[in-house]
Amino acid sequence: MNTGSILALIMLDGIKNVDYGKTFNRYVDDTQEQIGLGWGHSSRMRCLIFPWAEMIAAVFLSKQGNPDAYHHIDRAIKATNSFGGIAEYIWIHGLISRQWYVSAHGTFLWAIAEMLAYSDSEKIVLFSGFPDDLIKDGVSFKNIAIQDNALVSCRVKKNEIFVSIINQGDKELKKFLYFRGNKVQINLRPDEEKNFTLRVKSTSTQNRRKK
Repeated sequence: MNTGSILALIMLDGIKNVDYGKTFNRYVDDTQEQIGLGWGHSSRMRCLIFPWAEMIAAVFLSKQGNPDAYHHIDRAIKATNSFGGIAEYIWIHGLISRQWYVSAHGTFLWAIAEMLAYSDSEKIVLFSGFPDDLIKDGVSFKNIAIQDNALVSCRVKKNEIFVSIINQGDKELKKFLYFRGNKVQINLRPDEEKNFTLRVKSTSTQNRRKK
């Protein structure tokens, strides 16, 4: 079973009682190739990079609040063809398998959404998969769908983040909104929209992972 499938099963609770960090490091160590995550050093399908697994890794790390997620999505993007197509694999000898792999394109959208606004039953976390040096003036996203039928929009302006949350569901939305050191209680009635302003912390120690 490849790394991406292992991580996907963990996120879907298909594998119980797992130490997320140890499991991630164990499988990444076995699959790390020269330019990205592959199938595994002993696999008959050994490849230079398996972009889908990189994107699953980005989703996995975003859910842990780990900005190294960006490192994996960046590597997957660099493995696209000249027209923006994401391959299934790039084999160890350099040949590309399936120039346009639908699952990889879909997982790319999933990964970006999770990196921008991750949500579970208790919280919403903004920019959980991005290092601080990328969260700067002018960065924005609009109407990302999150768990419990809500939409999140966000805009960074200088040292503040302006957030809008819309509850599209038929039940009250109760969560905490997080961004680095900020924590705000969210209570929205059905069809209600609220706006919030958060501060960008200039003293954060989270940095982009070195190549």
